[in-house]
Order: sequence, then C-alpha cells, then structure tokens
Amino acid sequence: GVHSMRAVHITELRARIDALRATRGLGATGWGTIVAGTSLMSASVIVQMRPALNAVFQSLGLPAPLYSVTSLTSGMPIRAVHISELRTFVKALE
Repeated sequence: GVHSMRAVHITELRARIDALRATRGLGATGWGTIVAGTSLMSASVIVQMRPALNAVFQSLGLPAPLYSVTSLTSGMPIRAVHISELRTFVKALE
C-alpha cells in the first residue's frame, strides 16, 4: 500500500496549501514528517491534503473540488492522478 515518490512533490504541495490557508486566515496544517529517501508514501498524505485544501475553497464560498478517486484509505498507494489533481486545484486558487 505504499509508493516510492520524491518527497519534494509532497512537501511542495503542502507548503502551497499552507500558503493558501494563510492568505485566508486559516491555520497551518499539522503535517506528518517526511524524510527523503526513508519515508514510504501512502494515500494518507493525500487524505491529509484534501480537507486542508477544501477548507480554502470553502472560505472563498466555492464548492470543494471534485476528485476522480473519492474513497481513499490510508494504506492505498499514491497515484499520479492524486498529485496532479491537487496541483491543478492549488493552481486554480493561486
């Protein structure tokens, strides 16, 4: 249920989501630690980012984005679509 991926993809997305949250007066999210080269990624990192980003949409009076894979569990592997959708939705707000 894990996937090998560059930690930078996750840390950059988290930073951009936190920046969007800050501009809307929302608190930073307590992300788990990722150590490059040693952390295994599962869908739990996506499960954390979606509601953090959804809150920004809600603060703007916009509906939450629609994700192509709606039911994620922590042990599922991360897929490219999970990252690309989050990037698209972050860019839409930046």
